[in-house]
Amino acid sequence: MKKYLLILALSPALFFSACQGPSKSKEKKEAKTATVDEKGRKHGLRKIMAPDGKTLKSTVNYNHGKKHGKAKTYYADGKVKTEIDYFNNVKHGDSKWFHQNGKLYRLTTFNNGKKHGPRKTYGRDGKMLAEMNYHEGFLKFGTKEFMTTGKERTKFPKIVITPENNLASNNTYSLHIKLSQPRKKFKVYVGKLKGADHVNPKKSQVKDVTVVGGIATFDVTIPKNKEVNELLDVVVEYSTRMGNPRLDSRKYRLKASNF
Repeated sequence: MKKYLLILALSPALFFSACQGPSKSKEKKEAKTATVDEKGRKHGLRKIMAPDGKTLKSTVNYNHGKKHGKAKTYYADGKVKTEIDYFNNVKHGDSKWFHQNGKLYRLTTFNNGKKHGPRKTYGRDGKMLAEMNYHEGFLKFGTKEFMTTGKERTKFPKIVITPENNLASNNTYSLHIKLSQPRKKFKVYVGKLKGADHVNPKKSQVKDVTVVGGIATFDVTIPKNKEVNELLDVVVEYSTRMGNPRLDSRKYRLKASNF
């Protein structure tokens, strides 16, 4: 009985201690340095050290509370892991990631917080593995991938379109869209690109089609005694086997009559 009562007496203290988060001693070891402005906002260079008090974890430049300039993180051996340019608290300029051997892993260009321009990925040996381009945050057509030999990959999934005619029953003609190599997640757009090199649903005449169970279904309602004859752009955005985003498209002639 005494042992039982002792446990009850200690439990609240243990519970209270567990809820306090990191110990103060650990917080003291993880040194953070930064000056502040007259309003108490971070201003200037801020450094964060590892618990050993010697190893630099990251550095960030602030301008009156906002990230402005270069922000870096470091590997345990002191080599740079990431280097990101900020302007007024958003990514602007080059964002770089590095392999632990010091060679560049990925370079992405940002403009006012959105990917804009090239994004390139490299192997530990410095050889390019992938290259793609963005326009104001939207992926462009033309993602390239390279093998370790330097040869460009040319085989990617095909867009498969299967029509379904239900005009007699409900005046609907459907297009079932999928990839020849199944993907759990991908995006589908149907409409008219009019020569655009990327897809922006708000500015293009395309419709975002919901994907369910690896298939997107685009329904067209055709009233009685009417017909449709349109050339459509079917666009699919997905991740390749190497994990890179890719945008592909194909033309499809939608021709159906409901007489």
